[in-house]
Amino acid sequence: MSYPMQDGEVIQLRSHTNRKDIVFAGLRKEFDIPLTKKECPPLEFYIGCKFLKRIVVKIEDIFYEDPETGESLQSREQINVVGNVYDLKSSLKYRGWKHDEQPLFVQQVKEKPKLFFLRSGFNRLTSAIELGWKYIIVDVYEDAVVLEDQILFKYVVNNDNLPSAQNKDIDFVKGTVEAIDKQGLTSDKEIVAFLKKITSTSDGIALRTPSEISDYEDSYFGEDENGDTITIPGALKRSCLLYKVRRKRGKESHIRPLDGTGANVILKRLKRGYAGASLVTTQEGSELGYAFEEKNSLHRIFWDGIKLYSKYTKPIMCFGYIENPSSVTLEADRTSCKEHFNEFIEEAKKKIYPTIDFDKLGVNTMNDVPWNIEEIFKWGGFIPQDETMVNSQKKETDIVL
Repeated sequence: MSYPMQDGEVIQLRSHTNRKDIVFAGLRKEFDIPLTKKECPPLEFYIGCKFLKRIVVKIEDIFYEDPETGESLQSREQINVVGNVYDLKSSLKYRGWKHDEQPLFVQQVKEKPKLFFLRSGFNRLTSAIELGWKYIIVDVYEDAVVLEDQILFKYVVNNDNLPSAQNKDIDFVKGTVEAIDKQGLTSDKEIVAFLKKITSTSDGIALRTPSEISDYEDSYFGEDENGDTITIPGALKRSCLLYKVRRKRGKESHIRPLDGTGANVILKRLKRGYAGASLVTTQEGSELGYAFEEKNSLHRIFWDGIKLYSKYTKPIMCFGYIENPSSVTLEADRTSCKEHFNEFIEEAKKKIYPTIDFDKLGVNTMNDVPWNIEEIFKWGGFIPQDETMVNSQKKETDIVL
């Protein structure tokens, strides 16, 4: 049976259309495996994974979600799925499967060799499904023996395959966090070494510069508790990947990084004031409070706090946290955070300064005014972040005063 195409070309389809080597729903030619191997030779090994075979399989036998958790197996976090699928769908519909195109990468489900986990080609698979295809061509790879290679396999393939949407920083961070959790990486040296691998192609071409992976501000001189001059290492630059990884997992496994959301979660668990009156409105407690870090602007806390104090006649507890801590700098960072709070109190006084009737109070300077700002905004301490185990218990489990 033959079907004429718009450009006059004719494709031949055998009458027995259930055969899996027949191209379905819009392809011009059969999946010619020998030709695809010639035009796009498979790699014998890929990131530690051994190539097994190139075959045509039923699309329904490919898992693109974890069958137990329902979570997507897609390694990339943010991709323009709609746009990619639209372009790929149009290409596959009118041009068919190009023989020089890399097949989908899959790995066999353990103890179920006829079922497969998808590792690369998510948008192409979605396009094929929307076109009504029943079969698709895949390269089957064994799982790597080395754990690191198992993780890299899922990400580096997107660095190599040009039809794929490129990995973004958020994807490299996701893969590195997986390596930290599964391999127990703790030091910056170990994390940077992995970042260099996950941000490169399989043949070693770097897709991120060294400074994009790890970069620090200049060091500066300071004083220790004895007044001696010490060199304080510069902080990680927020633009580099190591900083973004440490936002997810601390520089050291026992030092916990925090953002505003994470800080509020801990305060809520400890039944301490958070996000203004949230503890009160949820009826979980009676304390008012806010979490902040050294670089936060405290203007909103001031104005919102004044309103809350007027409404509830209760002090606003202020809890500090360190966004990107390390065991070396945690104490110094906390000192800076507390100084930031003290400066906030002084600024709060200045905001109220124009409303003071000095003659009525009988005072001459702002310092002589009987301020009660300290009674409105009170220092609550630091949110616990040092989870070092001491005598089988975490070092910090409650607010650190």
